[in-house]
Amino acid sequence: MFRSRKYQISLVLTMLLIGNCFFLSGCQKQELTNAYCNTNINVADTSEDVVSESSVQKLEAFSSQLAVLPENFTNQFSYESNVGEMLLVNDDTNEILYSMNSMKEIAPASTTKILTAYIVLQKCNLNDTVTLQSDIALEDGAVALFIGKGDTITVDELLHGLLIESANDCAVALARHVSGSVDAFAELMNETALSLGATHSHFSNPHGLDEKNHYSCAYDLYLIFKQALTNDHFREIIGTKQYTIQYTDEKGEKVKVPISSTNQYFKGQYAIPEGVTIVGGKTGTTSNAGNCLVLSAENAAGEHLIGVVLCATDRSQLYDTMSHLLCKNQ
Repeated sequence: MFRSRKYQISLVLTMLLIGNCFFLSGCQKQELTNAYCNTNINVADTSEDVVSESSVQKLEAFSSQLAVLPENFTNQFSYESNVGEMLLVNDDTNEILYSMNSMKEIAPASTTKILTAYIVLQKCNLNDTVTLQSDIALEDGAVALFIGKGDTITVDELLHGLLIESANDCAVALARHVSGSVDAFAELMNETALSLGATHSHFSNPHGLDEKNHYSCAYDLYLIFKQALTNDHFREIIGTKQYTIQYTDEKGEKVKVPISSTNQYFKGQYAIPEGVTIVGGKTGTTSNAGNCLVLSAENAAGEHLIGVVLCATDRSQLYDTMSHLLCKNQ
């Protein structure tokens, strides 16, 4: 696909800033392994071959609103777990409290749906109706509402199915609605992820079922989740414990499907740490990804936290690890 010269310059600048140079964070300059860079900046003040200082400053300004990971980062507390990745961020101070392997590219499972929801909320009206033009084929055992050809459902209902039940057919229906096909939507996902600074990610589908070249990392998921949390409706849905999906089937009959959150804290399967309030989050589980959780919470001091745990061997390890991270912050 053809890209303008200015787009190419800004993209190259982004890669250089992320990988090789010093980035401004607060009052100090630190060498970073990653940082927030938006490739859609206005580079009208650039020539064919030179990017101006003002453009660099625009890129630097983004990082001041995010937690960044210095090259020689030291965790604020000691904790060991054999999960794949861990990250804990104070979202009020934009400070990383704990990080382990948080830049390692790994299968993200249904935490992928955070990005899908973010894009849909940017592109669609909640009351838009979606009429399925064909059935949705998924692998055996995949979570689904089992909506099919001829069914009509609103974008809002699909979002609830996507984020609460983690229904994979909702992800496909939304992708088709936004972009016409899953492949076209995946291209949009990758463009959007890059614009949010998620440079260690590549998405091949909107649901997160295991697929070649579908990966992310704890830090990128933090970036995407943080941006999604700016949407009030997203926060409302991920904090919903139970809901009833309503749609019209191909025969014109009304269908109601009760669903419940996959968040085991909400189900009462795992105790919420004392002094912690769970705002909401997104789970994910596949054979490649193991058990995953991206979570928004508040500690006893009222500070907002974002926790990411990826590739736990089972649910017990996943929630025990997340609870330990949240407790260590008290």
